Amino acid sequence: DDGTGDDDGTGDDDGTGDDDGTGDDDGTGDEDGTGDDDGTGDDDGDDESGDPADSNTCFPADSMVETADGTIKRIDKVQIGDSLHVGGGRYSTVFSWGHKDEFAFTNFVRLEAGDAEIELSHTHYLPVNGKLMIAMDAKVGDRVVVADGSEREISAVKIVKKQGLYNPHTMEGKIVVNGIVASIYTRAVAPKLASSLLALPRLAYRLGLGDVLGGLLHRKSPLIAAILPKGLPSYA
Repeated sequence: DDGTGDDDGTGDDDGTGDDDGTGDDDGTGDEDGTGDDDGTGDDDGDDESGDPADSNTCFPADSMVETADGTIKRIDKVQIGDSLHVGGGRYSTVFSWGHKDEFAFTNFVRLEAGDAEIELSHTHYLPVNGKLMIAMDAKVGDRVVVADGSEREISAVKIVKKQGLYNPHTMEGKIVVNGIVASIYTRAVAPKLASSLLALPRLAYRLGLGDVLGGLLHRKSPLIAAILPKGLPSYA
């Protein structure tokens, strides 16, 4: 696979941007295991409310990722320049951070699929049923993509409260977390637009200029997202 756009909508490998990752075939949310009866994924009333696109969009600090040398490490230990597994035996370099907050304590959606499980914010995208969908709309019986590139059915959907908000940006636009493939993109900014905006920082990193954003995204992401078009719950 040359990473130039795939049917799971998770991006490309050449640093020029990815397809917006196609959405789901229903995008309607669920009532069967998200911990609530209104599809918001919040069973205790103290998590994100209002427009879900404004919620925090990351992975908790203790999420595990794999580097190109086979090391398994916590996501809060990832550094710029690390090459992370993005699925199917491919690895992609981290060129910037979308979010990096060790003190945040918030709710996440946990999707369990066999011996793999992923915890991510409600409006973080991941491939579901061959399309791109926000985590809060995934339901039991839907299919996620696991590390080897195969699909596996979701067996449980839960809400958990955990510490940390981390979202390393890889060149390819996706990342394997706890054995399940996710996008680096979130509903905070429409995926195609987010990919286009990151094209210059990707190129700068490839040219040896390092992280030209210098932490701007994870320090100012709420302000940036507030003035940009938000993503849809899913993409066809």
